[in-house]
Amino acid sequence: MRQFLSRFPPQHFLDDWVSFPAGATEGIPDKIADPQDYLRRAFGANAAYILSGSTETAHGTERLPMPARKSLITLDLAFSAFDSYLIRRGFSPIEMENKWFIYFKDSGLFLRRSWTGRLIYHVAFQERGDTLYASHAHANRDPEQWPNGSDEYDRRELLALINILLLNKR
Repeated sequence: MRQFLSRFPPQHFLDDWVSFPAGATEGIPDKIADPQDYLRRAFGANAAYILSGSTETAHGTERLPMPARKSLITLDLAFSAFDSYLIRRGFSPIEMENKWFIYFKDSGLFLRRSWTGRLIYHVAFQERGDTLYASHAHANRDPEQWPNGSDEYDRRELLALINILLLNKR
């Protein structure tokens, strides 16, 4: 719980402040956002998403396959058990400004554009108990689907998406 609160601090979701009952949250700050609102914002408004995380069919856009034109990006990343949990939960957009839809399936992380369903990145993971290791990813190189394509740009973009949207590391 402490690790989750440190990564997703209530101040991140600030609307109104209320206090938990005395003694109910040992080691947690005295004041945090309304518990129901905090959990909805941290985990999502949809009950199925709260329990399972984002799934392949959670977002209503078409899911296009990775085109034949793709690039292999070397990663060499290892994630803690907690970060691996957050990666497996994925990310479902909750407002129009969220441009990414991310889900974990069959030891792979799929990062799609939320409006078009275009698969931009696919990260292949090895699961080692509770932790994940990523040696490489594929990046879309179809210029009509993803015109940004350089390996260095895509490596930085992919790491930023994982760190910001999935791990909430800013």
